[in-house]
Amino acid sequence: MDILELRSHYPMLSRMINGYPLIYFDNAATALKPDIMLYALQQFYFFYDSNVYRGWHVPSAQATHLYEESRRIVASFLGTTANNIAFITNTTDGMMKIASTLKIKKVLLCLDLHHSSMLPFREKFKYKFVKLKEDGSVDLSDLRSKIKDADAVIANHASNVTGVIQDIEQIGEMCHRYDKLCIVDGAQSVPHIPYNVEKMPIDALVFSGHKIGGPYGSGAMYISKRMQAKMRPIGGGESIKNVVYDGKDLKITYADFPHCLEAGTPSIANQIALAQVIDFLKDKIQDALKHEREVIKPIYDLYKEKNIRFLGPDLDNRGGLIASALLPCFSLKLATWGICSRYGYHCAEPLHHFLKSPPTLRFSVYVYNTIEEGYQVAEALSSLLKGEPPNIDTLVYPEPSITPVQIAFNPCRNCHLCDNLSTQAKDVLMKCPLIPFYIKNKYFTRFQRKLVERAKSKALEYSKKVVENEAQAVEKKG
Repeated sequence: MDILELRSHYPMLSRMINGYPLIYFDNAATALKPDIMLYALQQFYFFYDSNVYRGWHVPSAQATHLYEESRRIVASFLGTTANNIAFITNTTDGMMKIASTLKIKKVLLCLDLHHSSMLPFREKFKYKFVKLKEDGSVDLSDLRSKIKDADAVIANHASNVTGVIQDIEQIGEMCHRYDKLCIVDGAQSVPHIPYNVEKMPIDALVFSGHKIGGPYGSGAMYISKRMQAKMRPIGGGESIKNVVYDGKDLKITYADFPHCLEAGTPSIANQIALAQVIDFLKDKIQDALKHEREVIKPIYDLYKEKNIRFLGPDLDNRGGLIASALLPCFSLKLATWGICSRYGYHCAEPLHHFLKSPPTLRFSVYVYNTIEEGYQVAEALSSLLKGEPPNIDTLVYPEPSITPVQIAFNPCRNCHLCDNLSTQAKDVLMKCPLIPFYIKNKYFTRFQRKLVERAKSKALEYSKKVVENEAQAVEKKG
C-alpha cells in the first residue's frame, strides 16, 4: 500500500482549514483514526452488540470470540501470546493497574516519563529518580548506581518531548542482571517501532490504542510471566471465578491472568476496533521510523540552520517528533494555516525542568504524513521566523460546525458486487441489512467477508426475481 492509498483511509486528512489543506503534525497527542476503525465499531454495534463471556446466546458467543481474537491479534503484533496481554483503556489506566497490584516496595523512575507513568508509582512506592544525559537519554551509570536498591525500573521507550529512543535493551538487561523488573511505557513507541517482547529483557509494555489510530478508551499491556507472579488480582466481573459464602465470610477464587486484571464489563467494541487497526497498520509500522525521520528532516534542518534550540538527540537517534522553545504564538498562527502542532509541557514538566527548557512547540508525525508536508511546515515556520512574532489578537479561526451523523445503509452507491443489477434490484439491495458498511473498502475481517458473500447471494436472488418479474410483465403485455 503506497502512502496516497494509506491516506485515503483517513477522512480527516481531506479537511480544509481557512482554505488550506489540513497538515496534522500532532500525532504524539493522538493519531488520526482510519475508516477501518469506524467500520469495525459500526459492525460490532449493528450485529454483535452483546456482553462477553457467560452468555449462551449467539451474539454473546460471537462477541466473546471477536474480543478474544482481538487479544490474539494484539499479542501477535507485540511478539507474545494472548495469555500475556491484558486490555486497558489507556496507558494511564495500565500504569495505575500495575502500581496498584504490584507486590514490591521500591522503584526507580526515569525523569523522561510522562506524568501518568510517574505519579502512580510515586504515590504507591518508595522511589528515586534516574537522571538523564543532555540529549534526554537515560544516564546508564546513574541507573547502575541505584538499581541494587530498587525492585523495579519504570522506563520510557520513546519520549514525547525529546523524541529520544531509549536503549531499552541495555536498560532491561541491567534490570534482569540484578533481578529487577523492567516496566516500559510504550505509548510513544508501539505505534512506530516493531516489537518482539518475548526476546526483549522487559517485564511490562503498556500502550494506548488511540496513539496508534484505535478508538479512545482502548489499549493493552504485555506482562511477563515472572511479573504476573508478583501481581495481585483486581476483584469484580470476569476477574472472579467464584465467590462462596460459608456462613461467616466470603471465599474468593480469582481468574487467571489476564482476566484477573480486567474487572467489570470491558471496552469490548473499542478493543475489537483497535485490533483491526493494528492488523491494518502492522506492516507500515515495520519501517515507520525511517519514513517519519524523513518527514521531520526539513524542520530539523531549519532549526539547525537558524540555530534554534530543540530538545533531544540528532535526527538518526530520534523518533518522528521535534520540540523547540518557540513562542506559543507560532503554534496559533500555524493553526490558521491548517497546520496542527502542540505547545506546552506535554505532560512531562519534570523533563522540561531537568533540561532547563521552557514549554515547547512540538511537531510529531505518523506513517500517513508526507515528506511534502514536512517541507510545507518548514516553509511556514521560516516565513514566521523572518518577521515579528505574529499578533495573536489578529488570528481568525473557523467556526466549528457539528451536525448529527446520519447513518444509512446505502452500499450500492459504492458497491462493485451489483453493477450489473437492474435499478429495481439495486433499490431493494440498498435496504438489505446484511451489508454492515460500504463494500468498496478492500479490508475485511473474515466475518465481514461472510456477510459480503451473503449479501452478494441475496443480490443475485433479487436480480433473478426482478428479471423474472419483468419477463412475466412483458409476456402479459404481449
